[in-house]
Amino acid sequence: MTADNALRLEQWLSVEAAFWMNLQNSHELELATEKYGEKIKPTDHCRSSPSSVQARTPYLMATDAIDEIYQFDES
Repeated sequence: MTADNALRLEQWLSVEAAFWMNLQNSHELELATEKYGEKIKPTDHCRSSPSSVQARTPYLMATDAIDEIYQFDES
């Protein structure tokens, strides 16, 4: 589903474009879960308490996760 097709469906069927995009995203997430769900293991930062997670921005959490995955060396 592309954004322009979602807009067309919105015009033709009177169903919001966001619905069609969310439907596509849900489908892709389901496929990824089936394919990679067991391979992607939780890490310690995923088990943080809610208060420590709220103190961090999503950007910082994502960059920390990427650093952990690839184990970047800053030296």
